[in-house]
Amino acid sequence: MASLFSRTTLTPGLPNRGQTSKGECDVYLAANSSDLHSLALLLTGDAENAALCMARAYQLGPGTSVVFRDWLDRWAVRTMINVAIGLMRRELSFGDLRAPAPPDRVRLMRVLFHAPRELVATLPARCRFAIVMYAWQRYSVRDCALLLGIGDRSFYAVLEETARLIEA
Repeated sequence: MASLFSRTTLTPGLPNRGQTSKGECDVYLAANSSDLHSLALLLTGDAENAALCMARAYQLGPGTSVVFRDWLDRWAVRTMINVAIGLMRRELSFGDLRAPAPPDRVRLMRVLFHAPRELVATLPARCRFAIVMYAWQRYSVRDCALLLGIGDRSFYAVLEETARLIEA
């Protein structure tokens, strides 16, 4: 599966320069709501929380931050990720992780990339995050670790744990 949003484009007819208005942002979110909702659902594992992510994205439009048209697609994805992390914060725990030996990145990517969506939905929050963001969205280990507020080695431990759960 390729990145869900790697080829998301701006809404046709809008010039791609300058800052977006609230209306333009809402049009973009509505046009891409299916993909954005899928991302939120995969991350949170819960339809109610996915709907909350969408609602929050509409609230966080250009009124709260500057959003350039060129960046609108990445802003929408990043907003979903940040809101989902906020909603999952209680589920995300990392105290039980042990730093693994240097990982076999090829094996990890192969296992995680081909994980069935039905299985992903049943995994713990940190494992869902690892699959969606690292394998499917192609975020780096460093970026994923920063988003979660943990170290790179701890995120590698999450990746290893996720791969073990999928292979089991």
